[in-house]
Amino acid sequence: MTPEERETLIRHRLHAVVQELSADRDPLDLVADVPIVEDFADDLAQARIADARAAGASWADISERLGVTRQAVHKRFGGQRKRKRGLGPVFELRFTFDGKDRS
Repeated sequence: MTPEERETLIRHRLHAVVQELSADRDPLDLVADVPIVEDFADDLAQARIADARAAGASWADISERLGVTRQAVHKRFGGQRKRKRGLGPVFELRFTFDGKDRS
């Protein structure tokens, strides 16, 4: 699967979930979902980076995949995460790396 195909697949599946969660709701009420989705995306990014690091990826490897500098990745993901909003507990999205090849 190419990166473009993967992006299309992910966007399609996420769009389906958002449509399901948005059915029959007032558009203004849906605005309140934005911070929840933003926090979820941040939590997911933190988990994916932590898993990559646990699997042996360097900050340079990760920065290359994200298309940013190594310093930018380390600054964003290298320390303790501080939540900006008081939306409750952070759900654990850690996907423990077990060393098995899934390619």
